[in-house]
Amino acid sequence: MIINLYTLQEFAQTSENKLACDIISKYFDMITDRWLTTQHGSYYLGGQISMKPSDEITYDIIKEVKSLLFSSTSTDIYDRYGPSDDEYEFNCINSLIEEMKRRIMCMNGLLRVIVLWISPARKRAAEKIFHPSKMKKSFDAEIANEYN
Repeated sequence: MIINLYTLQEFAQTSENKLACDIISKYFDMITDRWLTTQHGSYYLGGQISMKPSDEITYDIIKEVKSLLFSSTSTDIYDRYGPSDDEYEFNCINSLIEEMKRRIMCMNGLLRVIVLWISPARKRAAEKIFHPSKMKKSFDAEIANEYN
């Protein structure tokens, strides 16, 4: 599954994560507002990397944003000792991505259990119950005579 801003928005709405919905709507406001971005139609993930909403958010991009956020050398005392808004927003988006991946893995595991364990077990149970050796072999004489 490709993770981009659209899939994150859909997942945040279904999981009812209000904070993530607010951050993603802020990103979409950034996309539509020409004054916030130098490139119309893009947003800045974590305030660092310019991306289009359909661009895939990969592990490498997350790693690069983390390195840019945590390696910033600011001389302002508040920037050095407190997390910035960009860092806070990025951590929220990153946790949303991890939650999305975790749910996908759980669903894949559930699907694997159904396909590899429950379905064959039902088939074996049905074969055991309805096996020809378990069927009663009694015929009425009238029915037997009709077919002869």
